[in-house]
Amino acid sequence: MKATRGEFTGTLNAPNLKGVMTADSSGGWIEGCGIRVGRNYGANMGYNFYVDQNGNVWMNGSLTLKDGSIKWSNLDQSTKNTINGAYDAANDALDAAYDAYDAAYDAEKLAKRIANGEFRNGTFINGTEIYSPTIYADEFVVMPQNNYANRWTGGYSMYGYFGNTLYKMLNIGYADTGFSPEIEFWSPCGAYAYWGFNRTTFHGYCDFSGATVTGLTATFA
Repeated sequence: MKATRGEFTGTLNAPNLKGVMTADSSGGWIEGCGIRVGRNYGANMGYNFYVDQNGNVWMNGSLTLKDGSIKWSNLDQSTKNTINGAYDAANDALDAAYDAYDAAYDAEKLAKRIANGEFRNGTFINGTEIYSPTIYADEFVVMPQNNYANRWTGGYSMYGYFGNTLYKMLNIGYADTGFSPEIEFWSPCGAYAYWGFNRTTFHGYCDFSGATVTGLTATFA
């Protein structure tokens, strides 16, 4: 049968439909117990799109919404829990990322201070240096490195500020003079020395030939 218009009542049993069925401009409905689209044995329920009589939907593919929305109230509790869990995990990851950034930034600032010689707080130890406001020890040992070029000199150094300038105030070192071991006690910046002891005892030979001595009262036994 071929026709351009028609009205049918009754029951239509399992037809094969080709082409596109278009609803009238006044609107039209398709009612039934389910919808199946696109046979696919690898998809859930065996179809790319499947709606059962209870309104449950299975889909294999992508869902694109344009100017639409999915209401939170339409989601079941399991889906809500999954979304909430993902949100919490993302939020925790963001907090961890911020913490990592702060730690990296602090480490960068500390590294710059160490490189510039400005580190004065806390204690830091690297392969060749120790930075600390205070160090306690029963004995400090100064010993040449196992390096031929550095074996002839070494010692202690003390730095201090005069005004806004940092000076090397005191050096106590050892040197190989070629004829005897020598200890050197001097100020590289030319600082004045104050010697405030109740009694000082010298043993050995004192050479004042290169010095100007004033205000000295000597008692010879």
